[in-house]
Amino acid sequence: MHELADADPAHHKIFIHSLGWDTIAETLTFVFGKYSEIEDCKAVTDRIFGKSKGYAFILFKHRSYTWKALK
Repeated sequence: MHELADADPAHHKIFIHSLGWDTIAETLTFVFGKYSEIEDCKAVTDRIFGKSKGYAFILFKHRSYTWKALK
């Protein structure tokens, strides 16, 4: 069962909300990178104004890293 969870990227991703309008992916990568290797980071922005919408997704390389960040 752990092997299946490790293979599924959905178990490697966390959702972060209530972020400031000036949040960028590089900041999140810096903050969460201390927990482990990050495969991808998407800070969702408004297409017109380019400002953060207040949420982001971080995809870690391994499922165990995701748990470290959540703790």
